[in-house]
Amino acid sequence: MLKNNAFSPFRNPGLSCIHTLSFIFILALILFISTTNIYAAQVTLEWDSNTEPDIDGYKIHFGNSSRNYDSITDVGNQTSYTVKNLVEEQVYYFAVTAYDKYNNESDYSAEVFNTVQINNPPVLSSIG
Repeated sequence: MLKNNAFSPFRNPGLSCIHTLSFIFILALILFISTTNIYAAQVTLEWDSNTEPDIDGYKIHFGNSSRNYDSITDVGNQTSYTVKNLVEEQVYYFAVTAYDKYNNESDYSAEVFNTVQINNPPVLSSIG
């Protein structure tokens, strides 16, 4: 039997459970809030079509260092594409290749780069 001031982890197990659940909920909320806008950025690319008659499509190559592309997206025969889920405030390098119906692929286009900016809504400083 415990005296009034004796320590016991089982003294009020309901309160401990509530604190633990509150901590887990707050931690989950912080993680959700901190990750929802990380991949909200996007870049739209446009390019001139290749004039060869047997061109079947285009691929966008991109990555975080010049001429070192770790992502490739086949966009078919369209000449513009929006790359989504990019990390804000990160520099991305892009190049396009064309491929024909035999899967022969061209050299890279001229490279372009962009620092993806955070898209914050405008803030009104005063009304009047």
